[in-house]
Amino acid sequence: MGGSVKKTESGGRYSKALWIASILVLIVLFIATIIYNYMVNNQTSGVNLWPSCVGQPSFNCNGPMITTYGTLNITFSQTSGATFYNTEIACLSTTNSSSNNATYTPLTNTTLKSGQQVSVTGLICYLQSGKMGIAAIGTKFTGRLDLNYTKSFGAASVENPWYTINVAVFQAKVS
Repeated sequence: MGGSVKKTESGGRYSKALWIASILVLIVLFIATIIYNYMVNNQTSGVNLWPSCVGQPSFNCNGPMITTYGTLNITFSQTSGATFYNTEIACLSTTNSSSNNATYTPLTNTTLKSGQQVSVTGLICYLQSGKMGIAAIGTKFTGRLDLNYTKSFGAASVENPWYTINVAVFQAKVS
C-alpha cells in the first residue's frame, strides 16, 4: 500500500506547552508558600503575628499601637477581683529590665475596678536609658506595661503603700 501517514506536530507542541505551564504553576506555588511562611513567621518566636499583647494573670489587653514618637495606644482590663486605687501606668521597652527610668502616668479614672476596661492613648514608652522609645515606621517595638497602685482609697503613705505589677508584654508595629 502506497499510503503514507503524515505526522502532525500539534500534539507534541500541545503536550510540551502543558508541561511548561505545569512547571510554571509549581514555581508560583512554591514562591507563594515561601512568602506566606515568611509573613507568618516574622517574629523571633515564629508563632504569633504582631501586633500582639499577652496579659499577665488577671489582666487582658489588646490593640497595641505605637507611634514613631514612642507613644502607645492600648486597651486593657484587670480581673483580679480587687479594686486598685491611685492607679498609674508606665510603658517600657522589654530591654528596660527595671522600672527605675519609668514615668508613671495617672489613669484618667485612677480607680480601676475588677472587670473594668481602660483605653490608654499617648502613653510614652521608655528605653533602658530613660529616653523615649522612638523607632522607625514599620519596625517592631516590644514593650511592657507596669501599674503602680494602692490597695486603699486615699493618698499613698506608709499605711497605704504603692504596689507595682507587670500588666502585659506587647509587640506593636510602629506606625
